[in-house]
Order: sequence, then structure tokens, then C-alpha cells
Amino acid sequence: WDHRTDITYIDAEVGIGEKKETISLSILKPLVHHSRFFPDEFYVPSTCSELLSTIRGEKLTLTLQSEDSTFKSLRVKFSDDDLPAGSPLRTLENLELNIFALALLMECEQLIDCRTNTRHDFNIDAKALLGLSFSHIDKYPRLNEAISELSASDFDWTRDSWTLALEFRGPVKTEFVWSIISSSDGRPWLGESFTFILEPVNTLEEVLTAFKEQVGQTIPLENLENFEEQMERLESILLSRGWSDDPYSRIAQLEVTEKGVCVVVSQLTDDETQLEVDRLDITRDEIEDFASGFDEEFHPLTQYNIQNKDELGKALSMYLEGSYVDESGDDDAD
Repeated sequence: WDHRTDITYIDAEVGIGEKKETISLSILKPLVHHSRFFPDEFYVPSTCSELLSTIRGEKLTLTLQSEDSTFKSLRVKFSDDDLPAGSPLRTLENLELNIFALALLMECEQLIDCRTNTRHDFNIDAKALLGLSFSHIDKYPRLNEAISELSASDFDWTRDSWTLALEFRGPVKTEFVWSIISSSDGRPWLGESFTFILEPVNTLEEVLTAFKEQVGQTIPLENLENFEEQMERLESILLSRGWSDDPYSRIAQLEVTEKGVCVVVSQLTDDETQLEVDRLDITRDEIEDFASGFDEEFHPLTQYNIQNKDELGKALSMYLEGSYVDESGDDDAD
């Protein structure tokens, strides 16, 4: 038997006068886990009679506050409109809590003001904990639920300073990865990275505008210390890869495969180097339809503005006739 996990804290429905009210026994949970749970600040009635004599008060909002990302310096704050300054519940605001003490306190569905003998249900405002994670949070359902309901729009960007990081990974030239880095610990925000897809039909200006909009949907741009610097870097990289203010153009070449051909889409950089951006595998049975639909709106090559469609069409015809020789010099007729 484990007193920390084997006790159920029920909601007791009691008759008070002509009304029925609910008293939550979850207020006992912190004391079951720690018998001296902040005895000067956390009030629990000594007897059942005292608990049953409490009256229902207004619902409160308890705002969580975090001074850093270590979970060692957490505080709670009541709204000024919820409680008078002299309420004994205000003494909870003086506590500096670690994450586990805070989580236990949040497990209480009601708090009691011993001066007014009033029970208060309360909501949890956990915005300050968005982006922070700790083990065993599932053992504390109320805090877990409050955090899980948060979205990126709830995040307080002013609690740290941030930089934008760009990363061009591997051979893929049609996308790159970006992340928001905390200046205090050097870690990505929420441990996440984001992928930006470079639309091949867009001009350089359109690409930069689309990226700016994507970043701005996550974090206010004024909260990024190096945003303009990184935008200049991105523009330079895209220019070196052949992007310009004209719609992007590419070339296509064939490679023979066991089942048919592979159409290799490449782009030319400023130094005439070819950068592969896509590979389309076409079986022999699909080639005729593929070659006849170059000008159709939804053809796989339409988005790439292929410059050498005529040459590509001739190469596909030669392949079907058995006379095409690929770049390696192997005849595909066999």
C-alpha cells in the first residue's frame, strides 16, 4: 500500500441548508504527501465539522510565476480583484516553491480562506510554464491539464531574449530548418525546430516574405535579436543558389532505372554548379502519359519551370524507342 498513490480524494456532495454543495477532499492531498506542507501558509480545517461549516466563495484564478527554467523558484499570484489584500490566502504568494511542491498545491481543487471560512474553487493560469517540462508531470493531473491546454500564443516571450538560427541540412536544396534559440541556455524554444519549404515558383522576394510571415506567426519579430542579420544571410544563400527576382527556372535530365527512368530536376547556381532539388521515378508504362502532359496545370514538373522541356520530351521518346543513351553511356534498350 502506498499512501501517495492509493488514496482517492472524492468530491463530497453535502446538504447545507436547502442547497447542496460540493466539498473537494483534494485539499488533503498535500498533507498526505508531506505532513508539514507549509503549515503557516497552507490552511486545512482540523475537523470534519470545521470543513462542513465552510461556505462557497467566488472562483479564483491562481497565476503561476517562474523566475528561471530550473523549477526551483516558482511562485503563485492571485488576481488583485479576486481577494482582498488581507486574505490569509495571500500568504501563499510569499512562498518560493519547487515544481513538486507547486504541483501538489495545484492538486487542490479548492482553497479555504480561514478568516472568512470560505471555500474557493480556482483556475490555474500556467502560461509561465509553457516550454518547461519535468518528469512525472502525469502524476499531477490538474497541473498537467493546465499546461497541456496552452498554445504557443500564450507564451511570454519577454521572459528571455531570443535569436533565430538557420540550418541547411544535407543534400536537400528545397527546404531548410529554422529554430528559436534561448539566449540564457542556448536551447531551442520548446525543443522544436521548423522546416521552411522553398516554393520553386516563387521569386526571391516572395520567398523572403513567406519566411518572414512564418517566423512571425510563432514569435513577434521584435523579440528576435538577430532577425535582420539572419534575413540578410538567407538572402545571400538563396542568391548563391540561383534564386532571383525572376520566377525560378530549372533543368531536367534522365537517368535510366530498372523499372523505367528517373527525371532529375536541378538548378544552376551562380558558378554554374548543378544543385539537385528533386527526383521523379517514372515507370516505363507511365512515361507516355508523363511526357504528353508537360503543359497541364497539375503536372509534377509544372512547379519547377523546367527550361528544357523539349529536350526532355525528346529524351523520353528516344527511351521508349530504345535509342536513348544515359549519361553513364549505358543504352537502356536492354
